[in-house]
Formats: sequence, C-alpha cells, structure tokens
Amino acid sequence: AFLADKSLTIGVRLTRSTFRERNYRDDERVASLRPTIAAALVVLSQPTEGESVLDPMCGSGTILLERHRFVPSSNLTGF
Repeated sequence: AFLADKSLTIGVRLTRSTFRERNYRDDERVASLRPTIAAALVVLSQPTEGESVLDPMCGSGTILLERHRFVPSSNLTGF
C-alpha cells in the first residue's frame, strides 16, 4: 500500500509465485533488465506461437529468453 496526500494505492499480486523465480543468471549486470520485468513485457505483448521476434538491442538477451520460456519459438533474433 502507498499513501500520498489523499490518494491510497494498493498493490495485489496477480501472478503465481513461480512467475518471479528466475534462476538462469549467475550474475546481475549493473544496467541489465530484471527477468521479472522482461517476463511482464512478454505477457503484455500477448505472444503467439510461430511469431518472429527481433530485439536489435538485446544486451544479455533477457527479453528473448523470457519470450522463449513463455511461448517456445525458433524465430528469435537479437544482436
């Protein structure tokens, strides 16, 4: 819960606890995208099987990894 002036905002978890468990990284880089944020972006994009995904600024590839975990695909490209 967050109270500011006369406004109260309450957050409720809508996902399973496994949604936040990511163990494929040994190290965190300073500016890397958190896997849970990447997973949320993937879910919001409503991916379907067979789509091609291009991530031209993929860095360590977190979004592509999460996309593959959500809907496995061989059409993922990042550089």
